[in-house]
Amino acid sequence: MIDQDNINRPRVLAEVTAAFYRYEEALVSNNVAVAR
Repeated sequence: MIDQDNINRPRVLAEVTAAFYRYEEALVSNNVAVAR
């Protein structure tokens, strides 16, 4: 079973959130180099 310490990690959340927004912006602006 996964414990709470392995799920709720602020640093990982920040990295994934930043990657999501970079990818989303690349999709909206049709920036293929970033989206790959």
